[in-house]
Order: sequence, then C-alpha cells, then structure tokens
Amino acid sequence: MKKKIFALTMVISMLFSCIAYANEGVSLFAVSGKGTEANPFRITNEEELLLLADFPECYFELENDIELTSAWEPVADFSGYFNGKGHTITVSEYVEKYKMGFFGILNGTVENLTFNAVELEFSNSGFSSGDKAYAGVIAGKVNGTVRNCKVVGNINVKSADYSSVGVICGTCSGTIEKTISEAVISSERSIGGICSTLQGTVSECAVFNDYIKNSSIYGLVESLNGGEIINSYNFDKNVSTKSVGYRGIAGSNGGGKIINCYSRGISGITGTKYGISSGGTMTNCYYDKVVLGNTATAYGTPKSTLAMKMQVTYKDWDFENIWGIDESEENPINDGYPYLKWMHENAAQPVTLSSAKAVAGNIVFDVKITDITDIYMLHIALYNSNNELCDYIVVPNERLLKDAFVVFPDNNGATSAKIFTWNEENKIEPVAKNELIQIER
Repeated sequence: MKKKIFALTMVISMLFSCIAYANEGVSLFAVSGKGTEANPFRITNEEELLLLADFPECYFELENDIELTSAWEPVADFSGYFNGKGHTITVSEYVEKYKMGFFGILNGTVENLTFNAVELEFSNSGFSSGDKAYAGVIAGKVNGTVRNCKVVGNINVKSADYSSVGVICGTCSGTIEKTISEAVISSERSIGGICSTLQGTVSECAVFNDYIKNSSIYGLVESLNGGEIINSYNFDKNVSTKSVGYRGIAGSNGGGKIINCYSRGISGITGTKYGISSGGTMTNCYYDKVVLGNTATAYGTPKSTLAMKMQVTYKDWDFENIWGIDESEENPINDGYPYLKWMHENAAQPVTLSSAKAVAGNIVFDVKITDITDIYMLHIALYNSNNELCDYIVVPNERLLKDAFVVFPDNNGATSAKIFTWNEENKIEPVAKNELIQIER
C-alpha cells in the first residue's frame, strides 16, 4: 500500500510540475507554443509537422514553407486548427490509406495554406472497387472546414478503384470556401476539380485545372448529394481527351443546389457535355455556349462569350461584396469573366499608388513598390472630372526606387489618377493595375 501511495504521489507531483512549467511559459517540447488557441504550436520544419498526428485536437501555425522529404502518412483524424499563414507545403508522396491526403479525415479547420503536389500519385494498391477509399491532396474526407487554401502542381491518379477522388478532397460533408484548385491532372478515373462527393458546402471557390490525361471531367464536384455550390466558377484550361463527358460545375445532382455559379468551359469537347450540371436545382447559373459548343438551357443558362463578360448578365449576383468584373478592353482581370474579389484583394500588387496630392503647383504621387523585378516602366494616367484621359507620366525602371515620390506639374486639370506597370516583352498592355484614386486638393 505504501508503494502505491508513493507512486501516486510521484504522478501527482509530475503533473503539477508540468502545469507549473506551462504557467511559467516554458514549453515542454522543442517546438514553440503550447497548442492552445492563444498560444498555438509554431511549426518550422518537417519533424515538427508530425506533431499534428500526435496532438490532433490542438492549434498549430506554420512559420515557413516546408518541403516533405519522405512519404507523408495522412493525419488520421484531425480535429484541431492549422493556420498555414500563407505558406506552402510541398508533397510528392503519401502513405496509402483508405482516407488519403495530407489529412485522412479533417474534422477541424485548415486555412491560409498552399499544397504543392510534385508528381503526386494516388495508386490505390491493394484496395478493391468496393472499398470506401477517398483521396484528395488536402484530405480524403472533409467534415470540418477548408478555407483560403490552394492546390497546385501535378496529380496522377493511377487507379480507377477509388470511391471518390478530388483535387482538394475525396468527399466533403463540411465546408470548403475561398479555395483554389490549379493542378495538372492525369487520371484513370473521373475526378472532381474540388471534391468528388459533396454533401456539405463549396463557396467562393475557383478551378483552373489542366487535364493531360482524363476520364470524365467534373468542373467542381462529381456528385452533388444534397450539398450546395455557391458563388464559384470553373475556368478549366485544357482537356487532352476531347471525347469524354464534361460537366462545367457538377455531374449528378441528387437534391443539391447550385447558386450563382458559372463555367467558361473548354472548346472541342465531343463527348456528352453540360454547361453547369446534368440536372437538379440551378439558380442564376451561366455557361459560355460559344466556348463549350452547347446551347441546352436545361443544363444552365447559355450565353455568348461577350455576354459572359458583362455584369448585366448575372442576375442577383453580389458585385458589391463577392464578385467583380473588369469590362475594360485591355488586359482585363480573368480575361473579362467574373472573378471572386477575395482572390484579388489578397494578392500582393507589385506597385501601388497610395496617394496623390496637389502641392505648390505640382501633383505629388506617393508610389509604394514591393517588387520591381518585372517592372519595365511605370505609367501614371491622369483623368479629368469627366473621367477622360488628360495626361500621363512615364517613369523607366532605372529611376524606380522601393518607394518613390513622383512629381508632375499641376497644369492639366486632373482630378484623379490610376497607376499601371508594363513589362519589357509587352510594353503596351499593363501587367498590374490598381484602382482609380482622387487627387487631394
């Protein structure tokens, strides 16, 4: 009995020692942080990244880019929070599991993270077609939330026996929002641009995939089983096998909803093709009938390429908060098709015109430059009160500094200005563009 009491006393003593260390701010691990919301584990290398599997209910932040040097075993069931903070994880191999991806099952949240797939293979060895095998770059199955993430790189699906394969995840009953799929895909089976099976919600997502070998193509989702796709679009780049079936947004739609979505489509498809989906509820959804070569109204609303680039086309779409459209003739954003504002608001501009002030007979332009690498010259356009071009300023690269004040005589009646940057290969069309600002007087 004395020995048992002594052992229990030692355990209690050790427990209180751990609490004391934590209260003093001393980490018990080499990694910084405590895994709490207020003080998450801060991951800096591949070894520390393995802690996601050891403490799947904890909070994590990624402090830098990580390239995995060995096969990654999917985190079986992650219910915590992982903030990538804008960094990238590069992966070339996953240990094969029934739920395969960086996470096997994601019950928690992952956000602000890019996954770079380097010749990543889903080979499904040892599984039969009857197994519920799910695969995606981020997760096999998402029950939680994927937010503000991106998948790029090359994906090779070598087996047709998976139950569900998608670029982001195999199946989703949770939420995928503000996420981009931009992969080069070679696949033995059909694959969803975002996920294969959706019972949850896909919102404000965009797809820019390139298919070099493919079975049937489903722009965002292969099978919509009671879920919702909202405010999203498909901008697939190329399909090598033109004779396959093509669905711009979703394949089968069993009681799901597709709201405020569009698909540009891919030209030359000779198989069965539907602009948006093969059926189900579609509200205010459009596809480019010229590019896709289809005019069937049962599968979404067909519009000409010109109409697809006009805001008036999109009934009840929120162009104040969610969508944007650039109707300018020269180098419009997203080739003139609607784009999601969050994608461009978060993108770092190489140059910004932060202010313009009339001072002592001159206009002083405060220019902030984050990267002059590809800037051949700077161009500031001046506009009068009727928004007509009344003058412009050209500043060559050799005169540009990190941040600069550009001074120009105030004799042109200008009331506003906009800044452009041009590259050396194409000196006429801007490669970056910022909003019109008013000249302070």
